[in-house]
Amino acid sequence: MKIPPHSKETIGIVKENLEIGRNSIIQGEGTPPKIIVEGIIICRGRVLFEADVEARSLEGEEDNVEVRGNLTVENSISIEDGSLYVHGNLQATNIEVDNSLRVRGTTKAEEIKVGGSLETTKEIVANRIIAGGSFEAESDVKAEKIKVGGSLEIKGKVSVENINVGGSVELSSGEVNGSIKVGGTLEAEDFLKFGEIKVGGSVKITTGEGGTIKVGGTLEIDEDIKFEKIKVGGTVKIRGKAEGESIIVGGTLNAKQSIKLEDEFSVGGTAEIGNTLEASYIKVGGTLKAEEVKGKNVSIGGSVRTLKGIRAERFEIGKRGEVIGPIYAKIAIIGRRASVEDVYAEEIRMKRGSSARNLHGKRIYINDECRIYGEIKYTEELVIGEHVSLAKSPEKVDSLENI
Repeated sequence: MKIPPHSKETIGIVKENLEIGRNSIIQGEGTPPKIIVEGIIICRGRVLFEADVEARSLEGEEDNVEVRGNLTVENSISIEDGSLYVHGNLQATNIEVDNSLRVRGTTKAEEIKVGGSLETTKEIVANRIIAGGSFEAESDVKAEKIKVGGSLEIKGKVSVENINVGGSVELSSGEVNGSIKVGGTLEAEDFLKFGEIKVGGSVKITTGEGGTIKVGGTLEIDEDIKFEKIKVGGTVKIRGKAEGESIIVGGTLNAKQSIKLEDEFSVGGTAEIGNTLEASYIKVGGTLKAEEVKGKNVSIGGSVRTLKGIRAERFEIGKRGEVIGPIYAKIAIIGRRASVEDVYAEEIRMKRGSSARNLHGKRIYINDECRIYGEIKYTEELVIGEHVSLAKSPEKVDSLENI
């Protein structure tokens, strides 16, 4: 059946293919009006359907196809050099649109591929969603894979296996079991469960739980976060509690509450923690500030300031470094020309030119040109180098507290 261009026709059931000329309006029969085509609908240009439409397949070319109702297609929809607008629900096996696709109702398909922009108002369910430009969803999205060249915005709940976006991503809440890969920026307004986050630019998360977070620029988390690994090239800001395996930051880190890690905490620049920092291995290139520091191996390149002290199996402050607050360790190593306050350790090693207030240890080794402003108490061995300045004579005791 053929309908010439610039026509306005009323159609009910068509038992063959339906070919429609450009700039035509097709109305349906019944209440609500419906068009049923047992074959393929072919639109040769702009076509407006003022009815619900059912067909085996739908093809369009060189202009837009608009359906003011529901569109149900058994097999595929293909719109070349044009767009598809559906006012109701959309259902098909495969959907491919060169320009833009807009759906006001629910959308269900195996695969959706759009060259330009994709906009959905209600729930969208698909295995694969691919958009060359942008994808904006006002409601929930369920899919195996989402791939967008430009920007992705999902205002409803997301339930997706993998997301890959070249530009920016804005999510409300939900679950991404696999990976979220973004070239630019990622924002999540509510709780997000994730497998892996890999972003070239910046990430801002309200709260969440998941696996690895890798960010080239900045990471900002407003509330509590549970994770496996965080690796950031620039800066990290965490306003809630952080709990995971490891954190590695090239620049700076600021956490308002506590950080508890099973493995490594490494910051190239400065790190400031409002409460307790706990990790097996702690390494800070610049300065560290925290209420309390707990770790097996703690190494600070610049300075460290605590209220309750540092507790470690092995602690080392670098050359010309500074420690404000007590040190409790099995082995404490004070770098050349570094300064510390009170040290309580089984073994204390003071390198050349370093200074301390009080030293309490089983074995204490003080190199040349060191200065001790307070007292020295030891139980086993004391070795003092040349040109060492002592405020008091060292005292050998039977036992020491805090060791």
